[in-house]
Amino acid sequence: MNTKRFSQSAFTIIELLVVVAIIGILAALLFPALGVMNAKSKKTKCLSNLRQIAMAGVSLMGESRDVIPFAGSSSDVAGQLLPNMRNLVAVFDCPANKNTGQEALPSPYSGKFTDYTVNENVRGGGKQSKLVDLSQVVFAYDPSKTVHEDGINVSYLDGHGAFQADDLNAAALLKGISL
Repeated sequence: MNTKRFSQSAFTIIELLVVVAIIGILAALLFPALGVMNAKSKKTKCLSNLRQIAMAGVSLMGESRDVIPFAGSSSDVAGQLLPNMRNLVAVFDCPANKNTGQEALPSPYSGKFTDYTVNENVRGGGKQSKLVDLSQVVFAYDPSKTVHEDGINVSYLDGHGAFQADDLNAAALLKGISL
């Protein structure tokens, strides 16, 4: 009599646990990389916001003959720029900043805040002719280096933005301005 034995091929519990452990180790290696990418995306969104603010500043300067149109505090300047930005209040919010904001925006934007600071050397009127090199004139920036951990985002009056590894000092805020 010819009897055949059928052997079932199945995974043992040990083999399944090894596979699950390997997947767990790979996931643990992946999570820190995802956190770094999330921080970089917030830094890039912040830089994009500052660039939009600078472009609104460029537009407002173009409309105001030879006078620097920005006056008041950073939040007042934000209120002046918002009509040129279709009232996009979210642009003044740094996605990496966990606080509510630095300064409250003026009416009619009450209850909203701006996370960015406008260079005090380009506020308060004066002639645009004192701005010698717009690509060097800091317009708005993230005031706290702790938000992006390794530097700050800065926008310039020619409309470009850049990440800067060190804090802005008084000399950097005067660059491109003839006093």
